[in-house]
Amino acid sequence: LAINFVGATGAGAPFALHISAAPPDTSMSYVYGPLLSVQTGTASSIFVQTRDRHGNLAESAHQHMVFELCVTFGGSSDAAASCGGGELEKNVGLTQFYLQGPTSTRLNPRTGEEYKGLYKMTFFPYNAGSFSV
Repeated sequence: LAINFVGATGAGAPFALHISAAPPDTSMSYVYGPLLSVQTGTASSIFVQTRDRHGNLAESAHQHMVFELCVTFGGSSDAAASCGGGELEKNVGLTQFYLQGPTSTRLNPRTGEEYKGLYKMTFFPYNAGSFSV
């Protein structure tokens, strides 16, 4: 990165430069956690790592996050339809946290840095069955 002011290099200049990630891109973001071991009557947590279109960690906590536990998925071409047009399971408790990692801390113990762009979704399904998240 080089900064020039009227042809003069700006190195050492007293200007702060803040570089931010682009808005989150769902095609670059991912979900992880114990998805195959969720049990009725027990709280489970999954994590959503948001990234921008370049793969950078998204840093904003102001993103609109939607969690859906679906009995069935699909059947609609409407992208805004719950569960893609399938059946939404409504008997589920949900708590959402931002900047909270698997150890329930704000900082990654390995790197000492914040869990940027990371959401922890803790959910509690009341009904038994097979679902899609």
